Amino acid sequence: MTEYIDTSVVVKWFKEGEEYQDEALRLRDRIINFETKFVMIQYGLLELVRALVKAKFPRDNIEEVFQI
Repeated sequence: MTEYIDTSVVVKWFKEGEEYQDEALRLRDRIINFETKFVMIQYGLLELVRALVKAKFPRDNIEEVFQI
């Protein structure tokens, strides 16, 4: 099965205390374990960077992961 992932779901993987974080982490685990496939919009990574900045995720971590 292929599942669509919205950027807000991915943010929940990084930001503690988000509503529905447990469900998002279970989905992440399914992806990591190749139990499902996922698709994301073409600009998903750009949206993710923007969302993480807005969520006050440490900028150094964002830059390191995305090599901005």
